[in-house]
Amino acid sequence: MTYVCADVHGCYEKYLKLLEDIDFKDNDELYIIGDVLDREGNGGIDILQDIMNTPNIRLILGNHEEIALEGMELLMNTKIKNSSNSDGILPEYIIIMLTEWINLGGYPTIDAFRELPHSEQKRITRFLSNRCMTYAEITVNGTDYILCHDENYYDDIYDAVLITGHVPTRFINDNPNPDYIWRDRNHWHIDCGCGYGGRLGAVCLETGEEFYVD
Repeated sequence: MTYVCADVHGCYEKYLKLLEDIDFKDNDELYIIGDVLDREGNGGIDILQDIMNTPNIRLILGNHEEIALEGMELLMNTKIKNSSNSDGILPEYIIIMLTEWINLGGYPTIDAFRELPHSEQKRITRFLSNRCMTYAEITVNGTDYILCHDENYYDDIYDAVLITGHVPTRFINDNPNPDYIWRDRNHWHIDCGCGYGGRLGAVCLETGEEFYVD
C-alpha cells in the first residue's frame, strides 16, 4: 500500500502511532510531504533519523527542512566563539538566520541537533541535501498523483491529483471539517494541524482510506 502524510512537526509519538495504525510493512511505501521538524513537538530529529533508517519511507522537503539544513550547516561549521566580535556579539547574518529558524518553531530541533555527535550531524545534513525530493510524481491504480509540500510549486496543474501539506486544513476558507483531510476536486490538502495541536492525518492511495492520530 502507498500512504501519504504531511507536517508531522516533531510529534514523534503521533508518528509512531500512525505507523502502527496503518500496520506499516516492508512492502508498503510512505511519503511524508514535508515538515517533520520544528513547532509542536521535540521529536523532529528522532523522526528524521527513523526516516533515514527506513528505506520505504520517503521524505519530500518542506520549508522547515530547507531552513533547518541551512541552520544545521551553520551550527556545524561555525565556531561560535570565533565568530563573535570583541563584545561577544555574533555576526548579523548568523543572528538573522537563527532568529528566523527559531521564529518558525526551530528551537527544539536546534537543541536536539546540537546534542548529536558530529558524525551524526553530518549524516543528517547529507541526507537532507542528497536523498530527499522536492516533489514526487507517482501512479497508483492508474491514477496519477503529484506530491509536494506547497501547491505554489504546481499552481494550476490539475491533470493529476495534487496532494499538498503546508497549510493546515483549519485555515482553508469554506472548509467545513477543520483538522481533517480536505479533498477539493483534484487537490487534496492533508496537513491536519499536527504542528498546531491538531491531528496527524494520512491517506492510503489504493483505497482512499483516511487515518488520523489525535
